[in-house]
Amino acid sequence: MLGVRTTLTAAAPTAAASAAPEFTEVRDYISENIASRKFPSIAVAVSRHGRTVWEEAFGFADKEKQITATPHTLYHLASVTKTFTTAAMMKLVEQGDLKLDHPINNYLGQAKLSSPKWNPTEVTVRQVATHTAGLTTYDQACFSDEPDCDPSYETMLKHYGVLFWKPGSRFDYSNLGYGVLSAAIEHVSGKRFGDFLRDEIFAPLEMTEAIVGTRPDIATPYDKDGTATAPHRSVAEGATSASSSASSLLKFAMFNLKHHSAGRNAVLSDTTIDAMHNETVPTDEPGQRYGLGWWVNENQHGYRVLYDGGGTVDSKALLYTIPSEDIAVVVLSNGPALDADKIVDRIFAALLSPYAEDVQRSQAPSATSSPAPSPPRSPDWVRGTLAGFVHTYDGNKPLTVTMDDAGKGSVTIGSNSPVPIERFRLLGSNGLVVRARARLGISDAEKRQPYTLGFELYREGDTLYGATTTWSQPGARDGGLLSYFVTLARPKN
Repeated sequence: MLGVRTTLTAAAPTAAASAAPEFTEVRDYISENIASRKFPSIAVAVSRHGRTVWEEAFGFADKEKQITATPHTLYHLASVTKTFTTAAMMKLVEQGDLKLDHPINNYLGQAKLSSPKWNPTEVTVRQVATHTAGLTTYDQACFSDEPDCDPSYETMLKHYGVLFWKPGSRFDYSNLGYGVLSAAIEHVSGKRFGDFLRDEIFAPLEMTEAIVGTRPDIATPYDKDGTATAPHRSVAEGATSASSSASSLLKFAMFNLKHHSAGRNAVLSDTTIDAMHNETVPTDEPGQRYGLGWWVNENQHGYRVLYDGGGTVDSKALLYTIPSEDIAVVVLSNGPALDADKIVDRIFAALLSPYAEDVQRSQAPSATSSPAPSPPRSPDWVRGTLAGFVHTYDGNKPLTVTMDDAGKGSVTIGSNSPVPIERFRLLGSNGLVVRARARLGISDAEKRQPYTLGFELYREGDTLYGATTTWSQPGARDGGLLSYFVTLARPKN
């Protein structure tokens, strides 16, 4: 039913299935956030034992047109797209068209992964899917008013398909990797990525409200100030390009809990689903691992939780499951929705008393506090002057970094004036992070001004290598996290 509008001009909640009494506190929490205009809208869907127990939406899918959100409203899914991509990838694996431990370059077209330092033929499909291929930070979007923006996989790979780290040596979350996977899916299947998902994943699962790309009926996205953002297209389609309703996404969640539609062929075997969830690699966070498109928290308030989450300046999407309890939760918003994780916690707590008790224990104030860390001192191998290049698709840009023993100094690119180092941090005994408001002067980067260059560098003998990434600053459009290979050495006298 459609609720009447409240006196705060926020849309009252609409429900496709009446919420069970245990969700009353969660509904109140969401309604309060909608009324305070913290979220433009929130759509929720919950299943248990293969049955939908709650679907409801709150707020407006389009505030200007006063269109109320429903559980069938489409929302941008951001990084939750990755779970679709790995399902499609595993479909090709089951068909024998793709092998996880074969080189990813075998499954690409003319444009392939490359590196000025590492051997790209060593990179496997599995490593790309688990963010261990050696790729790094990337996000690129083409807006509707940018006719010169090229969203093709070929250009993406030529400009940014660069290995920064030794394949298999470390976990580094990379949207580029999932753009590479979607390029491989297209090349192997002979279908557009979105068409392959539609035919092999969405249609068999009866996800009638799931697409890749844009459509007029997708909930209007809003930034933190409540301003509608401009339409844009993600270049790395397999990373962030899908949209779905809460209702359709819940069907996908139940499929991942091995609930298959009666009378229909399973999209993937249970053995393959287990592989996506259980063949994991360690990440940078204690207790967190990463499977094939899925994050795994081995102990989230006493339960093993499989999930994926995506967030941008104008959307939020969460897909959580607790396989041992056969529970799935979907939360979608057309705004940043920074507290959406709390909605998931409250839903799990409403269904599982041990979860609720552990949440309460974790929120108890701590009696101890850690002393503030001392400012880092720069090691001798980085003090003084280092010179080298930023390697870009537009040629090598000369780079000079100077630093004193306190981490103060400057960064100079090409003939530009030096700019001060704003941040310095050590990474173990052989790495460091530096940030400075330097400019690269290449077209992709300059479209997303203002930005800060962040350098992540590691020592190897007498040289340093690593990445510099354009980190967007307030006022810049979304979709401009671009990384370039860096080499530095101490000049010889």
